[in-house]
Amino acid sequence: MLSILGGKWKSRLLKTPNLIRPTASIVRKAVFDICREEVEGAHFLDLYAGSGAMGIEALSRGAKEATFVEKAQSAIACIRHNLKELTIPPEQTTLFPFDAEKAVRILSKKGALFDFIYVDPPYALETSRILKNLLESCLLSINGKLLLEQRRSSTLDPDLLNKLSLLSERRFGDTALLIFRGL
Repeated sequence: MLSILGGKWKSRLLKTPNLIRPTASIVRKAVFDICREEVEGAHFLDLYAGSGAMGIEALSRGAKEATFVEKAQSAIACIRHNLKELTIPPEQTTLFPFDAEKAVRILSKKGALFDFIYVDPPYALETSRILKNLLESCLLSINGKLLLEQRRSSTLDPDLLNKLSLLSERRFGDTALLIFRGL
């Protein structure tokens, strides 16, 4: 179980799926400390959502809407449970029960735009491919932030780094949090 760290649902517990690495509390706190003033009224994409903790944390802190993308059935069940337990209005959330690439294609075709895109793939997954798809899809709004959680030892394709502006890089044990603004 995780607890929500701030906002209107602070200290409420979230159900977490087995076999999925949830974003550590220290990383969640850092994300929302950094983005504190920009979350109010924002559209938030939680890619590889797991329990939905990042998107729910954003909603708790005043985001207008959160979109969750997750393909694991146990995680989808947890997200649905958590949204229901917190009585979050359905018009504030969208859940895509697909893999990230398919969801990004669908969102792009719909013309969706997000102020924040949080990408937290399994550490064994190569992140460059999904970042390339995200950049090509134009889902990040002007002045939007792309936040990437990955294994500290991971590297990114230099061509991708030329298309993003790195604002901050934080390290937490084996985890690296990279915060980009789109160019």
